Amino acid sequence: MISPSRQQATIEHPVTVSGFGYWSGKDVRVQFRAAPAGTGIVFVRQDIVGNPAIPASVAYRADMPLRTSLCMDNHRIEMIEHIMSALAGLQIDNCQVWVDSVEMPGLDGSCLDFVRALEKAGRVTQEAVRN
Repeated sequence: MISPSRQQATIEHPVTVSGFGYWSGKDVRVQFRAAPAGTGIVFVRQDIVGNPAIPASVAYRADMPLRTSLCMDNHRIEMIEHIMSALAGLQIDNCQVWVDSVEMPGLDGSCLDFVRALEKAGRVTQEAVRN
């Protein structure tokens, strides 16, 4: 069955979520930023010189136990499943996720705090149709 198409969306305002890494215990800061139509979800490692970007694509999936991880050009990002769930549930297609650590904050073990932050950021419909 073919599902009806809809317009792509991003967020209206930047929003930040902070917490500690579930595995590392280190403080982690995540900032969600708007992205142009067609960008998709991209994780940007601001803690690495040059701010390497890792697209949220199965092509960059890294095999790690007990967490969803991406790796591109030897740069990794881990524990992205709750962020991806929040973005998917809110139908946010295009977003830059700036992070200051390899691991995302564990928070309460769900995507709830990410959802609340993204709802505060607002959702903006974009001109392009979602693939």
